[in-house]
Amino acid sequence: MVSGIRGRRATSNFTILVLLVELADALLVGWARYRSSDPYRLGYQWINLAVSFEGATQFQAFGIDVSLRVDHLSLAAVAAITLVALAITFWHRQGGRGEAGPARFHATLLLAVLGGAGVVISGDLAALTAWWGVAGVATYLLLAHRFGTEAAGRVSRLGLTLPFLGDLALLCAVAVLYSRFGANNLDKLSPASVLTQTYDAGLKTLGVAAVLFTIAIFVRGGLFPFTRWQQGTLEAPPAAVAFVQGLWPLLGAVVLWRVLPVFYFGGPQPWRVLAYAAAASAVAAALLALAGNDLRRSLVWGGAAISALVLLAFGQPGAAGTSLAAALAVALARPATLLCGWALVRAMRTNDLVDMGDAWRRMRVTAFSLAVACAGLGLALAPKGAIRASWRSDWILAVTIVLAGFGLMRVYVLVAHSELRRRRAFEPTRVREVAPVMWWPAWLLALGGLLLALAGFLTAWIAFLAGGHQPGAVLQTDVLWLLIGLAGPGLALAAGFAARPMSLSLPARAGVWLAAAGAAGSLLYARYVRTPGLGIVEAFEQRGLRSGEGALGSALGRAEAWAARPVSAATALGLVLLVVVAAALLAGLLAPGIYR
Repeated sequence: MVSGIRGRRATSNFTILVLLVELADALLVGWARYRSSDPYRLGYQWINLAVSFEGATQFQAFGIDVSLRVDHLSLAAVAAITLVALAITFWHRQGGRGEAGPARFHATLLLAVLGGAGVVISGDLAALTAWWGVAGVATYLLLAHRFGTEAAGRVSRLGLTLPFLGDLALLCAVAVLYSRFGANNLDKLSPASVLTQTYDAGLKTLGVAAVLFTIAIFVRGGLFPFTRWQQGTLEAPPAAVAFVQGLWPLLGAVVLWRVLPVFYFGGPQPWRVLAYAAAASAVAAALLALAGNDLRRSLVWGGAAISALVLLAFGQPGAAGTSLAAALAVALARPATLLCGWALVRAMRTNDLVDMGDAWRRMRVTAFSLAVACAGLGLALAPKGAIRASWRSDWILAVTIVLAGFGLMRVYVLVAHSELRRRRAFEPTRVREVAPVMWWPAWLLALGGLLLALAGFLTAWIAFLAGGHQPGAVLQTDVLWLLIGLAGPGLALAAGFAARPMSLSLPARAGVWLAAAGAAGSLLYARYVRTPGLGIVEAFEQRGLRSGEGALGSALGRAEAWAARPVSAATALGLVLLVVVAAALLAGLLAPGIYR
């Protein structure tokens, strides 16, 4: 927007040029730092304000450092974000031809990419929070791109209000750490001597900070029960929705990796909170993916289940590296599923799986890309189970992988291999494959997600991401978890071919029950929360403010009348003495300690 470019194709070409330069930069730095496992650190002081002259030295000044911490994970995350943005930009050239404001869309997309890159390479928690906020603002602007219509403007508020709670939780977590340890730099907070031997900072401080970090990651990642802001903004531009689905789960995983020392030294409670919340979120999202026949909602729920499993894997000893590999695979595969799903919805003019089908014959490349992306999501967590297959909660991981894989592949089977029936104002023979500029970005993202999911079995890739020596898995374990990852898609294929009516009727019935439960919850909320709250506000505005304004006016009138009365010399002298005494007392209380 600053460059003055306004045309649709010109803004797209300029965005592609910027993203290619960023990708080339990440690849060159990665090639230069390939053999070095130590992060490259660069920082200088940006803000330094003196706030006190006594007490601990680390609290006498407040400073924010512009700190860059570039390691292998940062480079891989920047490359993944840039690849997703490139694919989205190419797809949007054709898929977003009818969207208004091309310059605004591409500028906001670049702002989101900048914010995401800032989050992954920041070495200072304050700067990380600032870049997190930049990415959050850009996300809202992307989801509110169609602000001209009332419905789009109303639902886009979900992309602002609900995620703001996560941003506030992240800010509070950083504030808690700074208030106790007097440092924002990640390298200064990582040593055990700082986190465990600081006066007046113990397990409670670290536990509170860890829980706040968990809340921020869950809310911004759109994990259950905070998926509403992603479900409610599905009517936004498809390119924007797909980019958001790939960006925030990856940023959440990177932030969790950066603050792992807070969890390690915070005792068992932070790990339990993270594990229980991630397990419950994954199971609930996987079940909700099976409740209903809405194509896009099923894909979002299935992706949310896999993203929650990525966080669950961080709590397993020795499996953080495989979790990072899974996060990179999910960042590429989730946008691919939504791009393919939107192309199918647009071609068949419906979101309902009951009215969709025959995509394998009429839109083969799109259907195959959807299948590859779903397989990549199903296999993303298999390497994690193979690394530590004896962990006691691996059964939760296995069951959820099967459920999520079943829910994702069910969409593909029903769309690709069902009969596409003729209905009113719709002719099946008019369904055609999308333009090549739309299917090849989705295909490349799906293939990249599948390859990164399989690369999680390679110890060299895990060691490159996490650093240090990583445990390997025996061949039998690899095969076992590969079969577990393929079990869900296999069951979905069998159910789709053998029992298609049941595959549609049972989820439809579950969707009706879920809608009824949601309506009942909305009614209870309106009856016992919203209406009383609005009543309190109305009573305060209509009665409290009016009464207060009347009382204030009467008091001012009486004061004016009293001030108009003649004052004797003795009364004036007494008022002057009273003001002098009050000023002396106030100066004594506010003066530095040396004057007391």
